[in-house]
Amino acid sequence: MRPSLNKMNSWVEFKGFYDKHECDIMLKDGTIIYYCWPNSGSFTVLGDDGKGQIFKGDEVAQIRYKDYFKKLKGE
Repeated sequence: MRPSLNKMNSWVEFKGFYDKHECDIMLKDGTIIYYCWPNSGSFTVLGDDGKGQIFKGDEVAQIRYKDYFKKLKGE
């Protein structure tokens, strides 16, 4: 399910709820992790080695959904 448009491309405070849509996350220490997939209260990102790194929801300060459709259209 695609997140509502008012959530796209903007950082929003993570309050424990998320849409099942690829996103970027900002950890509480300010580190940004790109291209994460949310599932079961955590966020997974695959590394170049194909192994997943998991970040628990309580590590996340902000979340940003990207409008990948715009990117595909070249906007």
